[in-house]
Amino acid sequence: MNLIFKHITFFCGLFLLVGGYAIAQPKTATGQPQPAKRIVQVSGLVVTGENSVGLPGVHFYIPKAGRGVSTNAYGYFSIPTLAGDSAVISSVGFKRQWYVVPNDERQSVSVVIYMQADTTQLPVVEVFPFATEKDFKDAFLSLKLPESDMEHMRRNLDENTLARMRYEMPMNGAMNHTYFMNQQVSKIENARFSPTNQLLNPFAWARFIESVKRGDLKRKEWKDDE
Repeated sequence: MNLIFKHITFFCGLFLLVGGYAIAQPKTATGQPQPAKRIVQVSGLVVTGENSVGLPGVHFYIPKAGRGVSTNAYGYFSIPTLAGDSAVISSVGFKRQWYVVPNDERQSVSVVIYMQADTTQLPVVEVFPFATEKDFKDAFLSLKLPESDMEHMRRNLDENTLARMRYEMPMNGAMNHTYFMNQQVSKIENARFSPTNQLLNPFAWARFIESVKRGDLKRKEWKDDE
């Protein structure tokens, strides 16, 4: 009797062990045990803008695994995943992206993900201190400016005041440069065409002394007068 009970217990345990192994091992459509998924290290850079600037704080999240990672200050991230996993890339102010980890023989993958800005146009809100438009019109029509302000406006817009301001306004850098260049050109032209003082010309004195030695100053009409 004990021997029969031992054999029954042995076969029951063997059946449970084989059944549990069959349940624990997933099978494919052909009935073969499905191989375990490989671990793939996904590394990448998340960029945005025309210059492809690294975007910090972007979430790379795998919903099936319930874990993820965020990019650093330069937009870089790295996370171990399983081949075939689907990841969601999201950040505030940008459109959500999706990425599927390739299921091939590679053990590491490098990607560059470009995020597009998601601009939301909000309706325009105008804030007025009046309950209705009629109240605003009534308050505007009944508005009276102080006479002192009106007097200041008339005095500042007077033609004589504006003319005096135009004459007293100093020239800027461009106007000063133009005036200086005009003065230089005028000085050069006057020096080129104006006659020189011959009293200070040593060559003129030399020619005068030679003419005296030759007697050029003894004019014939003077001798006739004498």
